[in-house]
Amino acid sequence: MDIKVVEFTPRKRKAFDVADLSVELQSKINDTEEKLAYLHHYRDPIMHSKMLEHLDQVVAPPYTQWQLQKAFDLITPKEGRSWKEEISARISMLDFDICGDACVHMTGGTLIAGVDYEDGTIGVYSEGYYHHIGS
Repeated sequence: MDIKVVEFTPRKRKAFDVADLSVELQSKINDTEEKLAYLHHYRDPIMHSKMLEHLDQVVAPPYTQWQLQKAFDLITPKEGRSWKEEISARISMLDFDICGDACVHMTGGTLIAGVDYEDGTIGVYSEGYYHHIGS
């Protein structure tokens, strides 16, 4: 099936504010204990400090590494499959922009919006890391 794009107008994104995200993602981003637990395997104090700085560093403006990591966690498979495989998830429409940017940052490919559900969520899909690196 061939699809012909007759007109395309990119939507304008508003300035990023954590308060505009879903409550679920806000709580994950703001959870200091989870961030420290994420770094538990860095026992060397210097390395621990460097990794903590990296998580708070803006890597894909306007997002920090930690914000992108938590957004990516929303769309990655929970059990049984690698994050490098196809991604298929249902997320809050409020989180689509950051999850899309997280997908590009982590896999090199875009996140495609699918079905809009009546409860304010949206189905999303990406071909995954393996596909985008050509393996």
